[in-house]
Amino acid sequence: MTIESIAQQRFSDMAAQSLHRRVELLSVDEMLAAIKPIDWLINGFIERGTLALIYGPPGCGKSLLAIEMACCVATGSRWFDQPTKEGAVIYIAGEGHSGLTRRVGAWELHHGVSLSSRPIKFSSSAVSLRDSAEVDDLSSQIRQFSEASAVPPKLIIVDTLARNFGEGNENDAADMGEFVQCVDRQLRQAWDAAVLIIHHCGKDPSKGARGSTALMGAVDAAFSVDRKPSGTVRMACHKMKDSEPPEPLTFAIEGVDIPVAGDDGELVSAPVLVQFSSGSSRPRQTRGLGSNQQKALDCLLDLFGLVGDDSGQSGAQREREFVHINEWRDLCDFSGKTSSDIAKAFKRAKDALEERNLISVQGSRVFLESGHVG
Repeated sequence: MTIESIAQQRFSDMAAQSLHRRVELLSVDEMLAAIKPIDWLINGFIERGTLALIYGPPGCGKSLLAIEMACCVATGSRWFDQPTKEGAVIYIAGEGHSGLTRRVGAWELHHGVSLSSRPIKFSSSAVSLRDSAEVDDLSSQIRQFSEASAVPPKLIIVDTLARNFGEGNENDAADMGEFVQCVDRQLRQAWDAAVLIIHHCGKDPSKGARGSTALMGAVDAAFSVDRKPSGTVRMACHKMKDSEPPEPLTFAIEGVDIPVAGDDGELVSAPVLVQFSSGSSRPRQTRGLGSNQQKALDCLLDLFGLVGDDSGQSGAQREREFVHINEWRDLCDFSGKTSSDIAKAFKRAKDALEERNLISVQGSRVFLESGHVG
């Protein structure tokens, strides 16, 4: 039986189940006997066969994160520090196709990995996922691709919801519910694939994803992305339905020169994400520091990418000579009633670390005195 016939049978079975769904009553023993470990597609972040959401304001780096995920799954590469399970990827791109091409090329150059023979496909235009004809055409192309590659998709990315929503109102619960139902049945369930939706936040980023709350209610995992004035990109988990939420991640955006000359003869550059990481071990907690002071120090160590032995002293290596004070302040993300309160909390923490000779500050540059950390 071919992959195409299997997929067609799945669609037929789902249609029949929707009309004649039989409810079974299970005992506790029957339920416990069916327990399975989480099948992570991207360890700790995206589970196979689930619906996930990444949202944030325009230009914050959310599509860069999606491209990283797509390329890593297609090649079986680690997504930053996390292992992935290799599989086919479908990227439904609704906008910025020229920029998308450059970013994929930058990913290849940055990681030294070719995607030419890997099972990954990008759409040439947006797809109205609430239009049955367009969805049928997309499903047919996915079946053809899967049959040709002999690999069904494990990850389907919709970038962005707005561009692939079609006619309708994102704020209307019925329209959003129709969108989610179509994505669920035609993409996620049809292929047992994880579907990742890239979406915008509202005018007030603190209020979450834009549009009807029906979307957030339907997803299994949700991540916000924001970009600080210093350029630091931060990804935080706001929903993880069936496991512990991962810790926030922070990234820098770096340009990669692509061997294509522009009109001015200069090489074209495209962005990639580089994670701020402290490595496999980090300096132990410094005695006597307050919670804000320790948080500030931890954030600074992350920005330096400090790795070494458990004491953080002998053998320690830094990825950077110094960090910009605004970059450090943004990452600390202190809480407070007003921006003035937050600024004061950061200054107090910075001054305390300076007084203890843990750091030195020269203008806008912050240096770590590693010999005193331990």
